[in-house]
Amino acid sequence: MFKRCSDWSRPLSLLATGCLALGTLGCKPEAEVERDRLAAEQNAAVAAQGDAPFQAQKAETGVTGKGKSLDDVSDYNPVKFISGPASAFLKTKERVFFEIQLPKSLQLFQATHGRVPKSHEEFMQEVMAPPMKMPDLPQGLQYRYRPDLGELWVEPIQNNAGPESP
Repeated sequence: MFKRCSDWSRPLSLLATGCLALGTLGCKPEAEVERDRLAAEQNAAVAAQGDAPFQAQKAETGVTGKGKSLDDVSDYNPVKFISGPASAFLKTKERVFFEIQLPKSLQLFQATHGRVPKSHEEFMQEVMAPPMKMPDLPQGLQYRYRPDLGELWVEPIQNNAGPESP
């Protein structure tokens, strides 16, 4: 049936290598399993207490939260092969806007007018021309230009509706 030893040893070694690779692909060290379990419990506890109020911060990559859920995958999880590139794509779109488009538009405005925009409205009309689209923010947040700093910030939406007077 087999004339030489090499006729059956190569398929057998490939089969053994494949089984070994498949067996270790989904395995996690015990310490990492325990760490993931504790992190999940802490996240559940924080969610049960309610989210802390959002603090205003400078608009930069990562402020929208897009792709963050894709980063929470363990390096040993095969899903990382799919979620890794997707997460990188979403973050790259934000980086292009916050680190290239927006600073260049502000530089062009400053070069043309010799100053930074004086108000949020001027910023939106002059700097954020129709071809530019800001990344979408989570519900309850808004972009706000701060003329004193010359920067775009993300702030919680504040309701200006006070108690009604008779």
